[in-house]
Amino acid sequence: MSAKCQATPPAVGERLPAMEIGPFDAEALRRYAEVSGDDNPLHLDDALAASIGFSAPPVHGMKLLAAFEPMLRAWRVDLELLGLGGTFVQPAPRGEKLVLTGRVLRSTQESVFVRLYAHGSARAPAIIAEATLRPSNATQAKWRAVRVKKTRRSPSTRRFNLSGKHVLITGASSGIGRALALRHAQDGARLSLFGRDEARLEASAKACRDKGADVASFVVDVQDRAGMAKAVADAVALAPLDIVYANAGVATGLSTGQILEDPEAVRATLAINVIGVLNTVEPAIPAMTKRGSGAIAIVGSMAGVRGLPFSPAYCASKAAVYSYAESLRGVLAPHGVDVCMIVPGFVATPMAAATKSWQPGKISDTEAADIIANGLERRKPVIAFPLFMWCALRFITFLPPRWVDAVMLRFSADVPSTKEKEAV
Repeated sequence: MSAKCQATPPAVGERLPAMEIGPFDAEALRRYAEVSGDDNPLHLDDALAASIGFSAPPVHGMKLLAAFEPMLRAWRVDLELLGLGGTFVQPAPRGEKLVLTGRVLRSTQESVFVRLYAHGSARAPAIIAEATLRPSNATQAKWRAVRVKKTRRSPSTRRFNLSGKHVLITGASSGIGRALALRHAQDGARLSLFGRDEARLEASAKACRDKGADVASFVVDVQDRAGMAKAVADAVALAPLDIVYANAGVATGLSTGQILEDPEAVRATLAINVIGVLNTVEPAIPAMTKRGSGAIAIVGSMAGVRGLPFSPAYCASKAAVYSYAESLRGVLAPHGVDVCMIVPGFVATPMAAATKSWQPGKISDTEAADIIANGLERRKPVIAFPLFMWCALRFITFLPPRWVDAVMLRFSADVPSTKEKEAV
C-alpha cells in the first residue's frame, strides 16, 4: 500500500486499505499459560516466552493493536497518531492470517477519529481498536487553504455523526442530562459532565465510565459566569468540543389558590434557566466557530411555546431560551455550527415528579435521550416531542388569547416553588 498526503481531510466513512498480518500460533499461547500459570494474554512476557523455547510469544490483544500503527502510517503520512486504544480480542487461531481494516468516523480540520477492525477466515469482522490522529501544522494550513467556505444560502445537509464525539452536558447529575450522558457513552463519546452536586455527578460519571466512556467531571454552578468560563475552557483543553448541551434547569410555579410566585424562586429560576444557558454557550462559541464544526443544543420546554397560568416564571425562562436558540442558529450557521432547540413535553424526571398535574404523553428520560440524539444526528433545528403536544400548542397560539386562558384555567396543577436562590 502506498502512503498518501492529501490537500483535504479524510472523508467520514472512508475505508482504510486492508493489511494482512500473521499467521500466528495459538497453540503456543496455551502452552505458555500452562508454564507461566497466567492465562491472561495481556500479561505475556517476551523473556519468559523465550525461556521455554518459543522464538517469540504468541499473538495477543496488545500485539494486534501494535500492528495497526504501521497500517495507519502507510494510509496517510500527513497524519500523526495521537492515541490508540482498544479492547482485548482472542488470539488468532493457529495458522490463521488476519486482515486489518478501518473506517473514518469523524474528520475535522484538527483531528481524525478512526475505528479499526480485524477479521479472518474463522471470525467475523470485530471492532478491536479506535485511533485518534492529528494533522501536522503544515497539513492543517494546506487543508484550510482549500476548504470550501460555507455560506448562508448553502448549509450542509449531511448527517451529524455522533460516534466518538466530545460532548459537554450541564445538569448531568440527573434527569435528561444524565440520560443523555449515558446515551452518548454508548457511542464511545468523551464526556465533560457539569453539575453542582458532587456525589450525584460522580455517580453519573461512574455509570458512563462503566459503559466505556472517557469522562471528566466539573463541579460548577451554571449561575457562576467566571466559574463556567473556566470549566468550559478546561473541557476544551482536553479535546475540541463537538456537542454542547445547555441542559441545567429548575422549575417553579404556583400551588392551588396561590396568586404570586415567590420572588426569590422567580429570580433563581431565571438565573439558572436563562443566564445559565448563556454562561454555558458563550464560552464554547469561539472555539467551535474557529473549527467550523459542532452543535449546540439548548434544552427548553413545551412551556416555552405558550405561557401556562400555573408557572409564569418557568414559562418565561423557556420562552427566552427558545427565542435565543432561534436567533443564535442563524448567526452560527455560516460558521459551520448547528444550533438545536430541544422542546420536550413531560419526561419522567425528579422535576416532573414534583409537579402534580395531568401529564399527557409522558415518557422516560431514556426515551427522551434517544429522541434527542436521533434528532441531533439528523441535524434538526427543533427537536420537539411528543409531536401531538407540539402541534396543539403551536395551534392555540393562533386562537384568541382569552379563549385559551379560559380553557387553561379548567386544568388544575400544583407546581412547587423551587428551593433555589439566586446566586449573588
